[in-house]
Amino acid sequence: DGDTIELDLEKFELNLKVSDEELSRRLDAWTPREPSYTRGTLGKYIKLVQPASKGAVTG
Repeated sequence: DGDTIELDLEKFELNLKVSDEELSRRLDAWTPREPSYTRGTLGKYIKLVQPASKGAVTG
């Protein structure tokens, strides 16, 4: 969307420079898309793995 981001390599941070109101509006409008793989090894992995924010581990 042409947003500005700030990258702080010393703190290992990436910050999105949008207002709290805009971020809230975007989160309210967001819906997760359907997985592109529903069967086979990748399908099983998608069902089992946690998001990256939780370590991307299974279980």
